Amino acid sequence: MPPAIGFDVVIVNVPAAPDDCVETIRQVAATRPGATVILLCDDDLLLTRAASTCAVECALHLAGLLTKPLKLDRLESLLGEQREQRSRADRPGRLDRLARDGASPADYVFQSKHDLRGGHIVGYETFLRVEGVEMINDWFTGLDHDAALAMTVSAARAVVDLHGRIGGGSGSGGGGGGRGGVGRGARGVTVGFNCPCEIFADARFLAELTALSGAAGLPGNRIAVELIDCRGAMPLGDLHAIATRYVAAGFEVHLDDFGMNAASLDRIVHLPLKEVKFDRGFFDLVQNDPHLLDEIISLCHLRGMTSTVTRIEEAAELATARRVGADYGQGYYWSRPAPVIRPLP
Repeated sequence: MPPAIGFDVVIVNVPAAPDDCVETIRQVAATRPGATVILLCDDDLLLTRAASTCAVECALHLAGLLTKPLKLDRLESLLGEQREQRSRADRPGRLDRLARDGASPADYVFQSKHDLRGGHIVGYETFLRVEGVEMINDWFTGLDHDAALAMTVSAARAVVDLHGRIGGGSGSGGGGGGRGGVGRGARGVTVGFNCPCEIFADARFLAELTALSGAAGLPGNRIAVELIDCRGAMPLGDLHAIATRYVAAGFEVHLDDFGMNAASLDRIVHLPLKEVKFDRGFFDLVQNDPHLLDEIISLCHLRGMTSTVTRIEEAAELATARRVGADYGQGYYWSRPAPVIRPLP
C-alpha cells in the first residue's frame, strides 16, 4: 500500500516476491517522489534488489535497510545513525572554521552544577555551542587529532576566561541564573570541560593547560578535565599513569557519562578521579536495579569521589538522585546552558 503524503520517513514493507518488491517501490516513488525510505525485507538478497530499485530506478533517498521482523530497538539504532550522519553533514561550515581557526570564549556556553541538598552552585560545565552538533561531546567526532587538540585547548581557554569573569580565586560571590543561588565560596567553584581520551593522553595538551592556568594565576583544582570517549582508547594502566600527571599538576580529573559496565567500574577503582558523572541512563538503572546504583555511588564515596547526575529536568528526577545518595545535579531543572554567568556582588 502506498504511503500517505506528508511523512518525513516512509517504511516500505517489501513483498517477498521480487516482481512485487519492485512494483511496491515504484508505487512509493509515484506517490511520494523523492521520499526518504527505510526498506523492510525478508532476506538480504531481496534487500539488495530492493535497494537498487529504490536508489537507481526510482530516485528515492534510501535511509536504511532492515530485515523482518521489525524491532523497535533496531529501528531506533538506525534512526540514531541517520541523525549522526546528518549532524556530520551539516557541520562543515562553522565547525570546520572553529577547528581551523580555534574557538573563542564566545563560542561556549556554561551550565551550573548544584548541591543536591542545599541547592547552591558548586561548579559549572563548559559546552561548545555549534548549531547542528550536540553540546556535550559530539563536536570532536570526525576531526583529526590536531584539530581536536586545538578545540580542546579552546575549551580550556573558555574555562579560564569564565574564572576571570567570576573571580577565579577563593572567597564569596559569583553568580548564575535559575534555581538555587551561589553558595559558599562561589568564586572558588570548579569549572569542567569535555576532553576526549586521545587528547588527554597528548602531552602537549597538559602543557597547554598548565600554561593557561599559570598565566591566569588560577589554581589547578578550579579546572576539571572531564574524560569522554574512553571506550578502548588505551590500556587502563596507561590511562592511570596519564591521569596521575594531571592530578600532580593540580587539576581535577572527572569521568563523564559513566557507563554501567565492567570497564567503567575498573576506572572508578583504579583511576585518581575526583568525580563521576551519570547521564540519563542513571534513571533507567534506578528503575531496573536501584540497589546496584546504591553500590556504585557508595563505591565512589569510598574512593573519595563525588557523584553528579546530569540532565535532571523534573522534580521527581531530583528526588530520585537524592534518594540514591548522589552528591550533585545538573540539568534544565536549574538552568539551561547560557553564554553569560552574571557575577553577584
